[in-house]
Amino acid sequence: EERGGILVREGAKLESAKCSERLSTGALVEEVAKQGDRLMYRLLQGTGPETGWVAIELPDKELLVPEPMPPKPGSLKVDRVWQLQEALIELLSKPKVQKPMQEL
Repeated sequence: EERGGILVREGAKLESAKCSERLSTGALVEEVAKQGDRLMYRLLQGTGPETGWVAIELPDKELLVPEPMPPKPGSLKVDRVWQLQEALIELLSKPKVQKPMQEL
């Protein structure tokens, strides 16, 4: 039975609960964690759960294809760009980052 998209689970184990939505074909995701052949992702573009665990591949089919970073212009949602910018500002303001930068 063809359902379209990729099955998403709440945890890394195959016994974990299934999410109600599937990750859409062609979605752009960011790798958060990896356990064996399972990947925890954060959704950047496309439809499906904002985060979850998916299989990287099936025996006869590659489900996720690595993309070089940074992403192509226009491929990130505006909200995600703001989140990344805020995280970068927070990181760069930490003393452990500021001190080496001042020594340059």
